[in-house]
Amino acid sequence: MEESFIHSHLSKPVISYFEFVSDLTTILASLTPEEKTDECVAHALAVRSAWWLGNYHRLFKLYTEAPRMAGYLVDWFVDRERKAAIKSMIKSYVLLKSFLLLLLKPNWGNFRTHTMLAI
Repeated sequence: MEESFIHSHLSKPVISYFEFVSDLTTILASLTPEEKTDECVAHALAVRSAWWLGNYHRLFKLYTEAPRMAGYLVDWFVDRERKAAIKSMIKSYVLLKSFLLLLLKPNWGNFRTHTMLAI
C-alpha cells in the first residue's frame, strides 16, 4: 500500500520536471541563429549556461548586467543560487583547510619523514 502511495504522489512531479527540462532543451535547440543574437535571448542562454556549469561568478555578473527587465526574472531564483554558492564555498574551504592541516602536521600517520609518504 505504501509503495503505490509513494509512486503515485512522487512520480507526477518527477515526470512533469523531466517534461519541462526536455521541453526547454527542445526549445533552446530549435532557436534560429537570428533569434540567438537577440539581446535578451543571448542573455538567457548565457544565464542558463552559467547556472548549468555552476559558474556562480558569471551567473551573478550576468544578473547585474541583465538587459531590459530580465533581472526581474532572475530575481525568482537568484536567492537560491546565492545559498548554493555560499554552500559550495564553505565546503571547498573546509576541504582545503583539512587538506592543509594534514600536510602541515609533522607526524601525520606516524611517518618519520615526508619521503615515506611518496610510497
